[in-house]
Parts: sequence; C-alpha cells; structure tokens
Amino acid sequence: RSLDESNGVWNLRLYGKGEPGPVIVTGSIINQVPEGLFISVVDIPRRAVLDHFLETGLTIEEKITTAYDLKLVAGDQNYVFETVESILADIPEEFSLSQNYPNPFNPLTKIDFALPKTGEVVITVYNILGQEVTTLVNQRLNYGYHTVTWRGTDRASRPVSSGVYFSELRARGFRQTKKMLLLK
Repeated sequence: RSLDESNGVWNLRLYGKGEPGPVIVTGSIINQVPEGLFISVVDIPRRAVLDHFLETGLTIEEKITTAYDLKLVAGDQNYVFETVESILADIPEEFSLSQNYPNPFNPLTKIDFALPKTGEVVITVYNILGQEVTTLVNQRLNYGYHTVTWRGTDRASRPVSSGVYFSELRARGFRQTKKMLLLK
C-alpha cells in the first residue's frame, strides 16, 4: 500500500495447516507514518480491534486449521472509526440458524444463517423420519450473514410432499436444527 493513498480497507487471510501456535503477525512502514494516518486491524474471529498493530503486532495463540481473517483499515481518524464499527456490525457474534420464512411455505422458503468465522458449512434438509432430503449448502463460506433458498425439492430436484421438514446447520462443532412446514 502506498502512503499516498488515503482511506482504505485491506482484507488479510492467514492460512494454517493446524500447526500449534502461537502465530505472530507484524507489520511495518518503511518511512514514518504520515501525520493524520490512523491504522487499525480488525481481528475477525475474536471481534477485536487492534489500534496499535504496528507497535504491538498480533499473537494468535490457537492453532489455525483453515483460514484466519483480518481487516486492516487505514485513513483519517473518522474514516477508521466508522469503518471499524461497520465491519464489527457485519460479524455475527455466534453461529446461528434462523427460522425459515415464510413458514409454512409453498413452494419455496428462505433460511438465514450467521457465521462468526470462515469455514466449512453444511445445511441439510431432513424429513420427519430423519432421512436426508437434500443438502442446500456444503462448502467453505466466509464469516457473515447468509441466506439459502429451498424450493421444496429433493436432491434429484423432484418436489417433495406436504409435511414437516427440518433444516440443520453444521459448522465448526456447531449444530442447530429448525422445524419447517411445507403446505401444498
């Protein structure tokens, strides 16, 4: 980044192979920090802000098994403060699976979910007997708020019958299920 640039956000992602920590992240500026330039680093998984990153660095004690997200925010004081607040507002505090809407539904419904960390996510739909109907999501997703749509079909894209179904979110040791009702 050039020191001539003002007001910006840079996404940083550290990849780990599960080696034990600590991991130490530091940064430096070749010349002096220009007057009026403020720098903050947002530690996404911890929802923490490091205002003195250049002096203190960042130590990550836990083992990084996949990705570890940071955002560096630089600019004038107001820009940095407002941007950091906006970034923090977009990071969920915990994993969650919301109730689908509409519920009951026909023929489609939306399911919102929140991820405080980037990682592998699986959202599966089961019938009342506990049999898997379809998998809506099975991939690595970034932290944040997400929505997936279920069109009331099985994994072969055939419409399913009216009845009770369950959506289940699994991610990083988290598991939550919600009941849904399909009426035709």
